[in-house]
Amino acid sequence: MSNTSLKDKFFATKLARIVPIGALKSKPEITELCVRRFTLAERNAFIANAPKAGDNASDADKAAANLQGQLFLVTQGVCDADANAVFTQEDVEALQQEDAAVIDELSKAVMDANGMSAKSVDAATKN
Repeated sequence: MSNTSLKDKFFATKLARIVPIGALKSKPEITELCVRRFTLAERNAFIANAPKAGDNASDADKAAANLQGQLFLVTQGVCDADANAVFTQEDVEALQQEDAAVIDELSKAVMDANGMSAKSVDAATKN
């Protein structure tokens, strides 16, 4: 196989962009949620623009930055099986009223699917 045809094959082969989450531990009756995989450009844009609290920030400021990042991941990454976003920025206030475990679980699923969690980084470095 020539390098040109190998390159063509590489770009023609697409990973599934939608990854089913399965039943949530925190809400086991919800089984239809999926996660959208980000492109490299989308992932890098998120990392570059993620809310950050400085080293000298208070614990409250660090927690607020973390929450904003989690909510962004949930609104951008959680979708249905047809890749339609389940949540939008208009849902952020309602999402803030959810149990923290639900938001943690959803944001972790998005991070895992997109190579942004410690677990996914560890797995990638072992291969």
